[in-house]
Formats: sequence, structure tokens, C-alpha cells
Amino acid sequence: VVNPIDNGGMFVVAEPQDGQLRYVGSAGSGMTQTLSEALLGVLPSIARSDAAVPVPTVSAETRWVDPVLVVSLRHLGYTSDQHLRHPVIVALRPELSVSDLMAGGL
Repeated sequence: VVNPIDNGGMFVVAEPQDGQLRYVGSAGSGMTQTLSEALLGVLPSIARSDAAVPVPTVSAETRWVDPVLVVSLRHLGYTSDQHLRHPVIVALRPELSVSDLMAGGL
């Protein structure tokens, strides 16, 4: 997660593939004030020192968290390197867990 609370905040996004999480890009569009405020109390408790999935490039300001948050995204498909094209955050999905996604629960 890169500065999730300020206006330039973005999430590193991963999705299940072959039993593992795979990096598919980053999303910041759609981040609302309500979502930012909801995350204020959560992110410090799930902080970690390194990335949970391989990420090609990172900013010095990147702050990593455990991959436990699920969000709904809208996007325009995938690029040739299998990254999301123009992802937009739609909603935080607290009723879902990463385990649900890994088990094909959607």
C-alpha cells in the first residue's frame, strides 16, 4: 500500500492464481474519504516490513501490509503482461477474506 490515506494513495493489488497471490497492478482511483477513514484504524495493525507478493517497482514511500483486505475493483481488462487496465476501487469488502478468494469463494 502506498500512502493509502493521503490523496495520492494507492493499493498494490494482487489476485489469486494457481493457489498463490499474484501482483496485478495498483489502484488509487475511487479512493473515497470514507474508505480512507475506515482504513486509518486498520492499516497500522496489519503493517509488515516487506511485500507479500513480488512487486516489480516500489516507491521509497511504500508501506506494506499483510494481504488481508479485499476490495472490489472495476477495470478495463488486462494488459499484455496481465496487469489490470485502469483499475478503480469500488468498495472495501469486509465480509470476504483472502482465504475466500483463494478457495474460489466468489
